Amino acid sequence: MKPTIAIIDRYPVLRQGLTLFLDGLLDDVSITSSDDFQSFLQDHPGLKPDILIVALGQRQYESNVPLIMMVKLLFDLRRVIFYDEKADFAMLADYIRIGVTNYLSKDSGVAELKRVVQDVLDGASTVSR
Repeated sequence: MKPTIAIIDRYPVLRQGLTLFLDGLLDDVSITSSDDFQSFLQDHPGLKPDILIVALGQRQYESNVPLIMMVKLLFDLRRVIFYDEKADFAMLADYIRIGVTNYLSKDSGVAELKRVVQDVLDGASTVSR
């Protein structure tokens, strides 16, 4: 059975870049994308992807907590990779406290992204800066 991946990011170029990267990385993968979490839920009702990749907003990290909590209600956070611009200790501590198990900074390299995706497919957890 081929893995399914859903990408949620408001920036079309980033969604397309992740799609191309993941399509080249994984054999026979099904990838879908949406510009926000609500659109994803409306456009793909009942879809439970093997990996959900969610970009977090950058204005105030506090505004990310409600989104993470909503994702947590509907998905197993061990199958979700959250990523954003820059990590800081307080922000990561809050994310971990509410259950985030897979985190990647946009500053990370392609090799790190590859490792995190493979870890999630293998059932492992990763917090990466």
